Amino acid sequence: MENLDDMVKMLANSPEEQRRAMVQQRMDMFLSMPEENRVKGMQGMIQSIGKLSPSERKQVIKTRTEVVASYPDDKRRQLLQSRMKAGMGLPKDVDSSDMQTIESVLPELPENLRANFLQTRGELMKAMGVSVPQQGPSTGSAVHHGRPMEIRGVFRKRYVCTECGAVQPIAK
Repeated sequence: MENLDDMVKMLANSPEEQRRAMVQQRMDMFLSMPEENRVKGMQGMIQSIGKLSPSERKQVIKTRTEVVASYPDDKRRQLLQSRMKAGMGLPKDVDSSDMQTIESVLPELPENLRANFLQTRGELMKAMGVSVPQQGPSTGSAVHHGRPMEIRGVFRKRYVCTECGAVQPIAK
């Protein structure tokens, strides 16, 4: 695993174009693998990314998300489906951190890539019977300490206070 940790650390410190090319190579490699190997490979990559500093992690996940979103539909579906399966076999905190970082970088992606990613993720979640998060401004927001709470989570949306961490479910 340390070899992968070193590679991911180098990736985080590479110039953007080099990082994008390296992530593209990694995703191409994942696509050439049988599903079970692809899921295991993604688990290792996600665990290594989780060991980076928050700023490095955000850079790598943003690049990874952009690269995945740029694939044609069928390949993007394969990668996202494997990512979802990989998350199920990871410690909850590692998966949650990765998913929350994906959510935080989505608004920074070019509109066409963000739309690609959200459409494919939504289709997969719907096929899995998971409620699809609604995009766009919320009609009402919970308040805690006199401030609006953030919406967090991918599969289980909830309001979270940024000051104290208090959690409140989102009413359906």
